[in-house]
Amino acid sequence: MTKFNEVEFKLFGLLHEKNGAVRADVFAKKLTQFINGLKAADKYLNGGRSLNYLITNLEYGSAVARITEEQLSTKLTPKNSSIGYYQDTLIDINDGKKIDSDIPKEILKTIASLGDGSSKSFSHGEIEFVGQKNNVIRIDNFFDRRADKVLEVISKPDNIVKAFSGMAFSEYAGTIKEVDLRGKIARAKLFLSAGGREIDCVCNSISVPNLRQALNSRVIVNAKAFYDGYKRLPERLDIQKIRILKKEPNLARWRGAFNFVPEVNESSW
Repeated sequence: MTKFNEVEFKLFGLLHEKNGAVRADVFAKKLTQFINGLKAADKYLNGGRSLNYLITNLEYGSAVARITEEQLSTKLTPKNSSIGYYQDTLIDINDGKKIDSDIPKEILKTIASLGDGSSKSFSHGEIEFVGQKNNVIRIDNFFDRRADKVLEVISKPDNIVKAFSGMAFSEYAGTIKEVDLRGKIARAKLFLSAGGREIDCVCNSISVPNLRQALNSRVIVNAKAFYDGYKRLPERLDIQKIRILKKEPNLARWRGAFNFVPEVNESSW
């Protein structure tokens, strides 16, 4: 049988669970939802079931599964890869791009269900498309909101977007907090210098190696900003570069050192 694309599905557990372990029932449920989405994409693209999905790597003691799609029968050769289509759809949803209105709701429902329970029953997930560019999608509450919004817009096309929706490159100043370096896509919080508002951030841990050093520091970040069409501030920043600002000098020990009473000389009048 002909093999096509490969994808790796991974979940991260909540920090308060034992060693950050992932609950078995949650992993099984999320993996099932993901496979159901691939099956729906196969049916939509190839006119019926033409692909099998095989677990080609399942690491002991982990919540990681690598899945390969394989031609089901020699009688029906699939024309398209469901994994490739799923990848394009996930990237478009994550980037806030417009989704074709003719996409089956069954596919969107499986995608929208992937992020359900993130930060509650699991921390987040990563879907990595093996050997592809832009190949890692982080599944968390940010992605969940975006996927739910797309499903709502497709179901109710009369919804009106009141503000800018999409992606733009921006620069923000603030303080980095709550860094989570687990996985290939790190996460952090940026508290803005102006107004103290909090913005959720992610970054590729390779492209931004100084993220750990930036914790609790004043920084300026260059980032892709994702706007949801409802708020003026971005919903998330994808940080491309961090510049750590020098700390303001502590003048406390000099306080009073320059306080002096000038001598009064009558001859100066």
